[in-house]
Amino acid sequence: RKLENYDLTISLPKVIWTGYTGQGFPVMIETNLSGKTLRVLLEEASVQVDGAARTLGRFLAALHSGPKHPAIEEFEQGRPRFADLPSYARHYLAEWRPLCERVTYASLKEIDQAYEIVERGMAHFTEKEFPFIHMDTSIENLLGENDGGVIRLTGICDFENMQTGPAEMDLATLHDTVFMFYPRMEAPFWEGYLEGGAMSATNAKRLQAAGLFRILRYIKRTVKYKEDHFAEVNSRRLRRWLGQF
Repeated sequence: RKLENYDLTISLPKVIWTGYTGQGFPVMIETNLSGKTLRVLLEEASVQVDGAARTLGRFLAALHSGPKHPAIEEFEQGRPRFADLPSYARHYLAEWRPLCERVTYASLKEIDQAYEIVERGMAHFTEKEFPFIHMDTSIENLLGENDGGVIRLTGICDFENMQTGPAEMDLATLHDTVFMFYPRMEAPFWEGYLEGGAMSATNAKRLQAAGLFRILRYIKRTVKYKEDHFAEVNSRRLRRWLGQF
């Protein structure tokens, strides 16, 4: 609720009511957001995306410079909170390692390399307060309208994965869910994002570490939850992050 009245340039669903069903399951009622998913809009012929990408950049810059939280927390029952990213990452990387080593679409050498880069990158994350991060800013969760051939963003939904953490975790998500498929959105996104403030001097190393941490999370899911349909795209994402910097 802290974010509902914060100027984020894109509409958020507002929480109307929270409670429990008669069977004891938690439930939430939110306002409806208008528009089609960005995936659908991008498939329409001859649409202009620069303005939407800049708006998205300004949105995330505002979110990342908004309210801060004194821990990395996923706000899920039974999930621990962490004072910094190194302790958060090491906790889960140790848990995921046996599962990541079982995948058939990535070599053990690639998994080892990813783990090493994430560990080295932790030296660049020293902050103790963290913004709220959406963690699933994708073409399925961004909504908009085709306004005379120009995409105009109208909202963002699906806050199931929202947590606190370094901004690079959101930015790495964008690379994997938007820019990898629609690279024309990347340059105008950064124009909008940088309007909200300069990036860290070690941003490239932070971003690569965050990107590999994120993809290792999803690699282990293909084993733990048998999400074989993500094998090909996870392989592409892993190799992209390993070779990007």
